[in-house]
Amino acid sequence: MGFLRIIGGDLRGRKINFPEVAGIRPVESKFRRSFFDIISSMGVGGIFMDLFAGSGIMGFEAVSRGFDLVIFVERQKKLIFSIKEYAEKLNIEQKVRIISGVIPKILNQIKLDDKPDIVFLDPYYETEIVEETVDALLSKDLLKEDTIISIKHSKRERYEMPGMEMVEKRIIGDSVLTMVRQNK
Repeated sequence: MGFLRIIGGDLRGRKINFPEVAGIRPVESKFRRSFFDIISSMGVGGIFMDLFAGSGIMGFEAVSRGFDLVIFVERQKKLIFSIKEYAEKLNIEQKVRIISGVIPKILNQIKLDDKPDIVFLDPYYETEIVEETVDALLSKDLLKEDTIISIKHSKRERYEMPGMEMVEKRIIGDSVLTMVRQNK
Protein backbone atom coordinates (compact mmCIF):
# COMPACT_ATOMS: atom_id res chain seq x y z
CA MET A 1 0.00 0.00 0.00
CA GLY A 2 1.37 3.40 -0.98
CA PHE A 3 0.31 6.79 0.27
CA LEU A 4 0.42 10.43 -0.77
CA ARG A 5 -0.58 13.67 0.89
CA ILE A 6 -2.75 16.35 -0.62
CA ILE A 7 -0.45 19.39 -0.73
CA GLY A 8 -2.80 22.33 -1.29
CA GLY A 9 -6.26 23.73 -0.69
CA ASP A 10 -8.95 22.84 1.83
CA LEU A 11 -7.86 19.19 2.17
CA ARG A 12 -4.16 19.99 2.51
CA GLY A 13 -2.30 17.45 4.63
CA ARG A 14 -4.89 14.69 4.23
CA LYS A 15 -3.38 11.31 3.42
CA ILE A 16 -4.51 9.16 0.49
CA ASN A 17 -3.64 5.46 0.58
CA PHE A 18 -3.70 3.51 -2.64
CA PRO A 19 -3.03 -0.12 -3.55
CA GLU A 20 0.22 -1.10 -5.21
CA VAL A 21 -0.57 -1.82 -8.86
CA ALA A 22 2.08 -2.56 -11.48
CA GLY A 23 2.82 0.40 -13.73
CA ILE A 24 1.28 3.07 -11.48
CA ARG A 25 3.48 6.14 -10.99
CA PRO A 26 1.74 8.55 -8.63
CA VAL A 27 2.25 12.19 -9.60
CA GLU A 28 5.03 13.72 -7.50
CA SER A 29 4.29 16.65 -5.19
CA LYS A 30 6.65 18.97 -7.10
CA PHE A 31 4.75 18.32 -10.33
CA ARG A 32 1.35 18.71 -8.63
CA ARG A 33 2.36 22.01 -7.05
CA SER A 34 3.66 23.41 -10.36
CA PHE A 35 0.65 22.18 -12.32
CA PHE A 36 -1.91 23.70 -9.98
CA ASP A 37 0.07 26.95 -9.73
CA ILE A 38 -0.13 27.22 -13.54
CA ILE A 39 -3.86 26.41 -13.55
CA SER A 40 -4.49 28.93 -10.79
CA SER A 41 -2.61 31.67 -12.66
CA MET A 42 -4.85 31.01 -15.69
CA GLY A 43 -7.97 31.38 -13.55
CA VAL A 44 -9.26 27.98 -14.61
CA GLY A 45 -11.71 26.11 -12.38
CA GLY A 46 -14.95 24.23 -12.72
CA ILE A 47 -14.73 20.63 -13.93
CA PHE A 48 -11.54 18.54 -13.87
CA MET A 49 -11.22 15.22 -15.75
CA ASP A 50 -8.48 12.89 -14.54
CA LEU A 51 -7.78 10.29 -17.23
CA PHE A 52 -5.58 7.34 -16.25
CA ALA A 53 -6.45 8.41 -12.68
CA GLY A 54 -4.27 5.83 -10.90
CA SER A 55 -4.06 6.80 -7.24
CA GLY A 56 -6.51 9.65 -7.83
CA ILE A 57 -4.19 12.23 -6.30
CA MET A 58 -4.59 14.77 -9.12
CA GLY A 59 -8.37 14.69 -8.83
CA PHE A 60 -8.26 14.95 -5.05
CA GLU A 61 -5.91 17.93 -5.37
CA ALA A 62 -8.36 19.51 -7.84
CA VAL A 63 -11.30 19.19 -5.42
CA SER A 64 -9.12 20.46 -2.57
CA ARG A 65 -8.25 23.52 -4.65
CA GLY A 66 -11.83 24.42 -5.45
CA PHE A 67 -12.88 22.52 -8.58
CA ASP A 68 -16.64 21.85 -8.51
CA LEU A 69 -16.50 18.35 -9.98
CA VAL A 70 -13.82 15.77 -10.76
CA ILE A 71 -14.40 13.00 -13.29
CA PHE A 72 -12.00 10.12 -12.61
CA VAL A 73 -11.45 7.60 -15.43
CA GLU A 74 -9.54 4.46 -14.50
CA ARG A 75 -9.55 0.80 -15.54
CA GLN A 76 -7.99 -0.93 -12.50
CA LYS A 77 -10.71 -2.14 -10.13
CA LYS A 78 -8.46 -1.86 -7.05
CA LEU A 79 -7.72 1.77 -7.84
CA ILE A 80 -11.38 2.58 -8.58
CA PHE A 81 -12.35 1.13 -5.21
CA SER A 82 -9.62 3.17 -3.50
CA ILE A 83 -10.70 6.42 -5.19
CA LYS A 84 -14.31 5.81 -4.17
CA GLU A 85 -13.27 4.95 -0.60
CA TYR A 86 -11.22 8.15 -0.20
CA ALA A 87 -13.88 10.34 -1.78
CA GLU A 88 -16.20 9.09 0.97
CA LYS A 89 -13.58 9.48 3.73
CA LEU A 90 -12.89 13.04 2.58
CA ASN A 91 -16.63 13.72 2.41
CA ILE A 92 -16.42 14.88 -1.21
CA GLU A 93 -18.38 12.12 -2.96
CA GLN A 94 -20.88 14.72 -4.28
CA LYS A 95 -17.98 16.33 -6.19
CA VAL A 96 -16.72 13.08 -7.70
CA ARG A 97 -17.81 10.96 -10.65
CA ILE A 98 -15.94 7.71 -11.37
CA ILE A 99 -15.94 6.05 -14.78
CA SER A 100 -14.51 2.56 -15.11
CA GLY A 101 -13.01 1.55 -18.43
CA VAL A 102 -10.07 1.31 -20.78
CA ILE A 103 -9.01 4.58 -22.39
CA PRO A 104 -9.58 5.60 -25.17
CA LYS A 105 -12.26 2.93 -25.80
CA ILE A 106 -14.44 4.07 -22.87
CA LEU A 107 -14.47 7.64 -24.23
CA ASN A 108 -16.41 6.37 -27.24
CA GLN A 109 -19.09 4.98 -24.92
CA ILE A 110 -19.75 7.83 -22.50
CA LYS A 111 -21.74 11.02 -22.72
CA LEU A 112 -20.89 13.90 -20.45
CA ASP A 113 -23.56 16.32 -19.28
CA ASP A 114 -20.78 18.34 -17.66
CA LYS A 115 -17.84 18.90 -20.01
CA PRO A 116 -14.45 19.46 -18.37
CA ASP A 117 -12.50 22.71 -18.21
CA ILE A 118 -9.27 20.76 -17.68
CA VAL A 119 -8.40 17.26 -18.84
CA PHE A 120 -5.30 15.74 -17.24
CA LEU A 121 -3.56 12.76 -18.88
CA ASP A 122 -0.77 10.82 -17.23
CA PRO A 123 -0.64 7.58 -19.22
CA TYR A 124 2.15 5.07 -19.45
CA TYR A 125 5.10 6.86 -20.99
CA GLU A 126 6.10 6.36 -24.60
CA THR A 127 2.90 4.94 -26.00
CA GLU A 128 0.64 6.28 -28.73
CA ILE A 129 -2.27 6.45 -26.32
CA VAL A 130 -2.11 10.25 -25.94
CA GLU A 131 -2.94 10.98 -29.58
CA GLU A 132 -5.68 8.31 -29.59
CA THR A 133 -7.16 9.75 -26.40
CA VAL A 134 -7.15 13.34 -27.65
CA ASP A 135 -8.75 12.19 -30.92
CA ALA A 136 -11.48 10.38 -28.99
CA LEU A 137 -12.14 13.42 -26.77
CA LEU A 138 -12.49 15.66 -29.82
CA SER A 139 -14.49 13.31 -32.04
CA LYS A 140 -17.04 12.43 -29.35
CA ASP A 141 -17.70 16.07 -28.40
CA LEU A 142 -16.57 15.58 -24.80
CA LEU A 143 -14.83 18.96 -24.49
CA LYS A 144 -15.78 22.61 -24.25
CA GLU A 145 -14.37 24.89 -26.91
CA ASP A 146 -11.71 26.20 -24.49
CA THR A 147 -10.95 23.01 -22.52
CA ILE A 148 -7.26 22.72 -21.69
CA ILE A 149 -5.76 19.27 -22.22
CA SER A 150 -2.76 18.75 -19.95
CA ILE A 151 -0.34 15.91 -20.62
CA LYS A 152 2.37 14.70 -18.25
CA HIS A 153 5.03 12.92 -20.27
CA SER A 154 8.66 11.92 -20.64
CA LYS A 155 11.24 14.39 -21.93
CA ARG A 156 11.81 11.97 -24.83
CA GLU A 157 8.23 12.40 -26.08
CA ARG A 158 7.03 15.24 -28.32
CA TYR A 159 3.42 15.98 -29.16
CA GLU A 160 2.44 17.72 -32.37
CA MET A 161 -1.34 17.82 -32.47
CA PRO A 162 -2.95 19.27 -35.57
CA GLY A 163 -5.84 21.57 -34.74
CA MET A 164 -4.49 22.29 -31.26
CA GLU A 165 -2.69 25.36 -29.99
CA MET A 166 0.06 25.25 -27.38
CA VAL A 167 -0.98 26.88 -24.10
CA GLU A 168 2.03 26.00 -21.95
CA LYS A 169 5.01 23.67 -21.95
CA ARG A 170 7.25 23.21 -18.93
CA ILE A 171 9.88 20.82 -17.71
CA ILE A 172 9.08 19.84 -14.14
CA GLY A 173 11.62 17.51 -12.58
CA ASP A 174 12.03 14.48 -14.83
CA SER A 175 8.73 15.10 -16.63
CA VAL A 176 7.26 17.55 -19.11
CA LEU A 177 3.87 19.23 -18.84
CA THR A 178 2.34 20.03 -22.22
CA MET A 179 -0.93 21.99 -22.22
CA VAL A 180 -2.96 22.42 -25.41
CA ARG A 181 -6.45 23.45 -26.48
CA GLN A 182 -8.43 23.51 -29.70
CA ASN A 183 -7.56 26.27 -32.16
CA LYS A 184 -10.26 28.91 -32.15
